[in-house]
Amino acid sequence: MKLIQQLEYGGNCLKVIDYLKSIFNDVSYTCETYQSFPSAEIMGVKQSGLQMIYKSIFTINQKNTSICLNLSDSMLAAMEMSSFGVLSMHIPQIITSTLVNKNDYNIEWVFDKNKPEGIFQYLEFDGFCQDVINHYENAFDIKADFITKYKNSPVANEVGVGGGEKIYSALLNFKHENKNYGLKLCDTIASAKNNINTYDPSALLFYKNSSNPLFAIKDDDENVLQNIFAKLSVGAKLNKPLTKDENGIIHGNLIDKYGVCWDISLS
Repeated sequence: MKLIQQLEYGGNCLKVIDYLKSIFNDVSYTCETYQSFPSAEIMGVKQSGLQMIYKSIFTINQKNTSICLNLSDSMLAAMEMSSFGVLSMHIPQIITSTLVNKNDYNIEWVFDKNKPEGIFQYLEFDGFCQDVINHYENAFDIKADFITKYKNSPVANEVGVGGGEKIYSALLNFKHENKNYGLKLCDTIASAKNNINTYDPSALLFYKNSSNPLFAIKDDDENVLQNIFAKLSVGAKLNKPLTKDENGIIHGNLIDKYGVCWDISLS
């Protein structure tokens, strides 16, 4: 089961790729421009947009961990209908044991030398991370590792009464072809300090008052995907059933009950 985060840019995706290559030594990537997009002319992609990135699968390896990013320039940018330099969606947080000095291109880098070392996707929640962990353990059939509560964390003396039970850090490992694609989960320090839980199922179209993070899950077992999709669908919104599309590809997507978007497809 492979975990991929999808990020969209407004014309500067190639600069993002070059930026990531300059920071990390062990990377692999593929890159396609709109020149190779079959429907580019029909969709109205302009001449200047043909050199923009249609799809780049970028993998960063660190220690025994990896993250995979699906990077692209938006179709609107390629059509010259929109121009922006930063992400048009959720600002991703990435934990790494490599020191990154700048948060360029709206990627928030979190430097952490604590165990386990490596590189991980990162999501924060406002006081209900334990519920998220339970939901994802059930949906993905993965047991969370390295669970630390605030009462046992380096900032234990900063949390309020009752806030010590909030989640300081937890790790879900998605394993694919001998690689670990890690997703770290936690509660915000503010929720621990104030012992609050802001979960509001009526406001789940947005994650922490910003655009929803978008992850893709790929697996070669259709039954596994059907099971994952069924469990994630509980309480989900904007549900596109996991079915074969016009090209015969099994695909579905949803926003789960905690505001995280999932795009599920057969690899």
